[in-house]
Amino acid sequence: MLITAEDIAMRTGKSLQAVLRKQFLQQYVAKEVSFGGRPRRYYYEEVLKKFGVDIGNEKITIEKEEELVDVKRKRARNSSCGKPRVINEDLEKRIKTLALRYYLEQSRRDNILRCVEAAVRDLWHLIEKETQRHTQESFVLYFYMKRVMRKSNHYLGYAYAEQWELRWMEHHQKNKYNAELPTNRWDYISLFEDAGLIGQGYGAGLLWSIDATQFDAWIDDGGKPRAMSYVVILDGITAMPLYMQWLEKGETIEAIAEILWRAVQIHGKPKFGIMMDNGAAFRSKEIRAMIRSWYTPAELVELANNEFRKRMFWGQTEPYLYPIAKIPRSPIKAEHERIFDELSRYMQEMLPLS
Repeated sequence: MLITAEDIAMRTGKSLQAVLRKQFLQQYVAKEVSFGGRPRRYYYEEVLKKFGVDIGNEKITIEKEEELVDVKRKRARNSSCGKPRVINEDLEKRIKTLALRYYLEQSRRDNILRCVEAAVRDLWHLIEKETQRHTQESFVLYFYMKRVMRKSNHYLGYAYAEQWELRWMEHHQKNKYNAELPTNRWDYISLFEDAGLIGQGYGAGLLWSIDATQFDAWIDDGGKPRAMSYVVILDGITAMPLYMQWLEKGETIEAIAEILWRAVQIHGKPKFGIMMDNGAAFRSKEIRAMIRSWYTPAELVELANNEFRKRMFWGQTEPYLYPIAKIPRSPIKAEHERIFDELSRYMQEMLPLS
């Protein structure tokens, strides 16, 4: 009786590859049959005895000295992949998230290494429990070069996989966009002129604008690098800087309230309200209530019924005004960005003006 290699594999319980590797198969080849393709080999049934199979009852009786162990060849490991983790996955994610947040908050696109250093420094009390062979400095270099900036066929670092530089540019280039993009809404300023409310040499102080930005420098915050922010209040008609103050703890409600109150004490309240930023502190109910408290009920009614103001600011009737997302940024915002740019480039000359 003739059998094929597939039959041998099925009756012995071995894989087809293990059967075909046996050298003695050549001695039991009965014939080769081809129908135009690769020839198919048929073997004598006696070959099963070589595999320890009793042809009479199909019982496997492999003797120990004749047993041929099928050893699978181990795949060569690439030295760049498959290595054990230096730290656990959750901690690595925390370091990456903190480094990315520092990177987006600071003002230089090429400062990824410093942001990684700051993140590792903040979480070192957790990292040193995970790894014994790294110092803080060596772990910073490892994480920066191997996990953040590495780019190979087997691994794409976080900076490339999550497009850190593109996200930084989207976060910071909006200031350049605000400084360059005009809007036809500002043409309504002629309505104020026609109404005799503003004109050459007068109208200052009627409308304010407040905005905050990040200063182009690092400060030492208890041994940790941090980018400091500041707030500038401009006159919405003349673009005259009215007040400036550093934000030691970021854009908090308390800091914004203090700045607004000091500006009102110096210049008095703006007759037509104040153009706010879209930040969380500027939109808080506490800041809104504070601004409303500057005006009497009669003045609030007058603001709500002022058609010039409503047309200029997209129907808003409260004393606090906000940019509308679907409307191009107003030149009031553009004036802020120009001031911020001047303070960054000529800080020594311009800071005394604030």
